[in-house]
Amino acid sequence: MEIAVMADIHGNYVAFERCMEYCRQRGIDTYIFLGDYAGEMAFPEKAMEMLFKIKEKYRCYFVRGNKEDYWKNYRDKGETGWKEYDSTTGSLYYTYYHLSQKSMDFSDKSMDWTIMKDFAVKYAFISLPYDVERVIRDLHEAGLDKYAPCWCQITEYLLRKGDVSHGRVLNRAMELCKEKVGDCIWPNIPEEYWCQAVKEMIG
Repeated sequence: MEIAVMADIHGNYVAFERCMEYCRQRGIDTYIFLGDYAGEMAFPEKAMEMLFKIKEKYRCYFVRGNKEDYWKNYRDKGETGWKEYDSTTGSLYYTYYHLSQKSMDFSDKSMDWTIMKDFAVKYAFISLPYDVERVIRDLHEAGLDKYAPCWCQITEYLLRKGDVSHGRVLNRAMELCKEKVGDCIWPNIPEEYWCQAVKEMIG
């Protein structure tokens, strides 16, 4: 029996569609999803609607990722601390306010699955080509390049090149901020340090 394990979809419904196409071709009917279903990419509901349809048709197990905790914690704290047009939290803000109530309820649920033990497992990591430029067009169509300017630049670079992560650029932006003002606490990272870090690391 083959089981598909997917993690960190981050709202990339184009890549998700490609993965599901591959799985259907192999006749896979059991799926384990390891969280972070939305976030980073445009039109997060498209990925969530796909997930709900898969849940109805196949045997699925879901784990809550840190992004699901982000949505819950933001709501529980009165929806404060994130803002538009900000490279630190703009992407989170965009996603949160573009998720349906159904998707928020799904994120709230306790998503646990029983780990099967004492059996031999053979596994393979699969990398599939998909239409990256379509994903990038979506970023601009949705206005994510405005909601989170530098973050979106990193996303584009990462999709095309894959060799510099958001985390690395974030760390550099915080270093630059500390050098200038003596302290830097997330999410209060001025845009100028994001811009400088992006220029240094991805040009």
